[in-house]
Amino acid sequence: MMSHRAAVSLLAVAATYLLCACAPNGLAAQSSTSGCRAADTVEVPRRLDYFRTLVSSSDAERDTVRTALGLVRANASKVDLVTSRTTCVKLISGLNTKRAEPNAVRQVWAFTLGGGDYAVEDGAIVSSGEFVPVYIFDKNFQFKNLLYPW
Repeated sequence: MMSHRAAVSLLAVAATYLLCACAPNGLAAQSSTSGCRAADTVEVPRRLDYFRTLVSSSDAERDTVRTALGLVRANASKVDLVTSRTTCVKLISGLNTKRAEPNAVRQVWAFTLGGGDYAVEDGAIVSSGEFVPVYIFDKNFQFKNLLYPW
């Protein structure tokens, strides 16, 4: 098991690979039902590039970050934006459980990461005033880890 300090250090390494230093713009209008957030033409491609590089790179630093997050190395073609409402709702349920917000209505960007894992981002959740957390879930929609890449 990795110490908290080591995990934080590894996440700092991930921050060096930032593709965007800002919170997502163009947040979807508030909806009364949870589901997948529509893709945009700026932020989603940046996130896809980031995740594709993260999961497919043979670079030692990215391998360290993958390991810290509990991800496996996978082909970049396995990374994609999730558009299935059913999958997004299951991931939102896991996110709501993790955040102890059982009735929260969310519109999320979710990405497949290969190996059955997912990355989930709700642009309405901002930590420390500026960072948007990305929650990592396994194929059973169980929380695995947290990443602050942008």
